[in-house]
Amino acid sequence: MYKKIKEAKKITGCHKVNLIGHSMGELVSRSYVQSDYYANDVEQLIQLGTPNSGTAPNFSFWSGGELPDQDNLGFNFVRMYMDAYMLILKIKYKGQQIDAIHTHFKGLNNIIPALTYGDYLFYEDNNMMEFKSIQGMQTQNSFLNNLNKNMNIIK
Repeated sequence: MYKKIKEAKKITGCHKVNLIGHSMGELVSRSYVQSDYYANDVEQLIQLGTPNSGTAPNFSFWSGGELPDQDNLGFNFVRMYMDAYMLILKIKYKGQQIDAIHTHFKGLNNIIPALTYGDYLFYEDNNMMEFKSIQGMQTQNSFLNNLNKNMNIIK
């Protein structure tokens, strides 16, 4: 991020830049602004659809190897693409879907729910809903947990 900002400042002649980001890209921008490398060279940091506390569907995908069912949402191109891609990886990895996800989608671990997400809703086999604390989950999002410790510097 630092190198790109330095390049943009050189091209434009400005001392600061405005960063507009979406999803994981915005988390990268936010991570820079909150880091020790930050050179006070960002005027505005604008977040669009940024999972600052992570997302529950990514936890399902990262830990279980499948996206949660969302039949009520109708056609979903991203879901169709991911299902097809996972089928290819399932064949390549001989059914070891979790290994395929952890190898090809490493960044997903950085957007699973963080401690600031709150309780995670999941369904048990008997169709009963149960809320489970993020703190009690085996997989933790150390990237967002650390980033969110200093969230107060973002205004």
